[in-house]
Formats: sequence, C-alpha cells, structure tokens
Amino acid sequence: MSDPQPLPVIIKLYPNRRLYDGEIGRYRSLVELKAWRERQVPFLIVDARTGDDVTERILS
Repeated sequence: MSDPQPLPVIIKLYPNRRLYDGEIGRYRSLVELKAWRERQVPFLIVDARTGDDVTERILS
C-alpha cells in the first residue's frame, strides 16, 4: 500500500488580489505561498469568480 497523496489546499484569489485560505479561514500572503512551494506543500490558487487554476500566473 502506498501513502495517499494529500489533497491540495485551495487558495481563492479574489478580484482585490487577496488570497484566501478557506481551510483555516484567513488570508495568505504571496510570501507564504512561495515558501509553501519551496517546501512542496500541495496547494492550488483558483480564481474565485471563474474557478480557473491561476497558480503559475500568480507565483511567477
């Protein structure tokens, strides 16, 4: 049996450019999310209005 992959944390990007982590109920900074990427924490940034994955666009 292999270890199941952890589900990614969904971060919603709102039109005011704020990044909301609904799992813990608070806003995240871009610096925090870049640190998560370095530590390989699974997460996705999705546009709150359209639901599109915008992770790469935001972190580049």
